[in-house]
Amino acid sequence: MSNRNATATWSGFAHQGQVGLLVALRKMQEIDQAEYSQYYLEYENKEDVAIYKHAETLKYLSVHQVKAYYSGGGVKSKYKKALADFECCGEDYLHTVMEVEDWDTSKTENPKDVKRYLYSGSKFHCGTDEIGGFLIEELKQLSDGNVATAKLLLQRLTYELDQKICAEHRNKNKANYDVKFSFAEIKASLENGKLQQDESLIYDYRKAFYEIFVERIKITNATDSHIERISEKIIEKIYNLEDAFFIRFLKFSDLCENPDRLKQVAFWFQKDGFRDVFFNVLLGVEKVPPLLKDEVVQYNVPNSSDTLVLTSMIREEEDANLDYMVANIIENISQLNVLWESHQLINRHHTAKFVEHHNTLKNLVIKDELEEAHITYFSKKGGLIKREQAKEILNNV
Repeated sequence: MSNRNATATWSGFAHQGQVGLLVALRKMQEIDQAEYSQYYLEYENKEDVAIYKHAETLKYLSVHQVKAYYSGGGVKSKYKKALADFECCGEDYLHTVMEVEDWDTSKTENPKDVKRYLYSGSKFHCGTDEIGGFLIEELKQLSDGNVATAKLLLQRLTYELDQKICAEHRNKNKANYDVKFSFAEIKASLENGKLQQDESLIYDYRKAFYEIFVERIKITNATDSHIERISEKIIEKIYNLEDAFFIRFLKFSDLCENPDRLKQVAFWFQKDGFRDVFFNVLLGVEKVPPLLKDEVVQYNVPNSSDTLVLTSMIREEEDANLDYMVANIIENISQLNVLWESHQLINRHHTAKFVEHHNTLKNLVIKDELEEAHITYFSKKGGLIKREQAKEILNNV
């Protein structure tokens, strides 16, 4: 088990993003709405989260560090560096996902007099699976106690935050991030109403993708360095893709879906497949680095021309139905205008070569037979490779 087992590098749906929303919503209830344009929620500048007022001058009102360490029992010594290096404004808070049981008894110094953030009653911690509940409680006060409306408000608010963060991460380096919202902007977002259907589903898919990753790293045996590497090089980059490219990533991940269904937004996310194939392999292979290329996560096998492509395919059809599965893959690849040669698609159960299923390849030209073809083709190596076989190859190079 990883000694750290932290949640992933921060992105739009990471824990500190929602912690910032909670802090801002609570502060908004303390001030006059006429002053909302002077107050700001800020991320990744002065600590993870900050609240400031900018009238004639800029004044920080509170700063917050958010730590998502799940192992070790929440001992205070784990936060020694954070407590010593804190950006101070007089209202400095540490947020943790686990209870720090020895906060008052530990010998670990707290030279900046950092406080723990109080979530409710005497509760000074909040798990990644609990923060949504606290946000709903705050938003209920803006919706006459209606839980369903509060959930829609949370969806809209998080979507707007998500879009802003993704744009900053795509277009700037970290030193130049400018992720902030005036309280007036937050209020306007809440008044925009519910998301359109496609917006809502894409929002849900990004959320589910990230949450499955968080779920998996809580129980993985992967090293901290590997988790950090794939967080930065794969997960965050996928999460921050523009919507059109994120959709392509999802479609590439489940190419064996019926082509007509794959055109429908409702079938773009294979939750169990991401859990049992995509993240299983991504966390389970450390020797060969994964690459994100053209919305596909792949492994280039050393000393080989083979490329293994991560998918979320978990179909359990018997071998007799592989023709149907292969036919779907070929048609979807053709419709998505992809050119793959020695690629093998990592899936849950099947290993097979595409060229072995001739009855599905009537209009397909094999590269070895017509080198100058200008249509989709596969080499004789292209096909499917089951998860365990792929992991064995990649972990034993």
